[in-house]
Amino acid sequence: MFEKLIQELKCMNEMSVSVAIETDENGYIDKQCPNENCEFVFKVNKDDWANIFKDESVWCPLCRHEAPSDQWFTLQQVKHAQSEALAIVEGKIDNSLREGANQFNQRQRKNSFISLSMKVSGSPKRTFTIPAKAADLMQLEIQCEACNSRFAVIGSAYFCPACGHNSVTRTFRDSLRKIHAKKNSIDVVRRAVIESSGKDEAELMCRSLIETCVSDGVVAFQKYCEGMYEQFANPPY
Repeated sequence: MFEKLIQELKCMNEMSVSVAIETDENGYIDKQCPNENCEFVFKVNKDDWANIFKDESVWCPLCRHEAPSDQWFTLQQVKHAQSEALAIVEGKIDNSLREGANQFNQRQRKNSFISLSMKVSGSPKRTFTIPAKAADLMQLEIQCEACNSRFAVIGSAYFCPACGHNSVTRTFRDSLRKIHAKKNSIDVVRRAVIESSGKDEAELMCRSLIETCVSDGVVAFQKYCEGMYEQFANPPY
């Protein structure tokens, strides 16, 4: 009676479920650093992931953690894949039960004194996967000057995920962007602190922010000079 179900359960021992991952409207797919101390989420161009990235090594744009390409799925993608795999298993078991019930009912004699029938209740379950949806767009799109791979982040990125290259000029520009963002937020911070703690605390907070802008600029320029010196200190000629 349950031959089909038993056969299906045996096949599941060797079954694998593949779940597609959608790209966002700009053609980027979501990735996440597997380093538990980082877990930085970023995006890579789908075509570059196939044509430029290497299977043996991918780098985190934030912490430069290195790992094979099959370790960069996001936590949301993994959770979605697990739920899809469970849905496929449920669907195959449901289909096997329905098929077994139909076969049982067909074997019953219509004019017999005792008539038995089997019915599987509930709506049929799906046996196909639903792709993992892409996260929202990330505004900061970057193209590596060394390997030309394209990736996108929120906030900052220091390393190319395809080749691990650290762009000195991009890091310097990113530091300047942070300084500008901090400077342009002074009035917002002042109003918020005045409402919560008063004018004196607001003035101290804003003055501290301005002072950190100066120190951040000095450090950024120093790192830029050090990086440029390393590139040209020992020319090949």
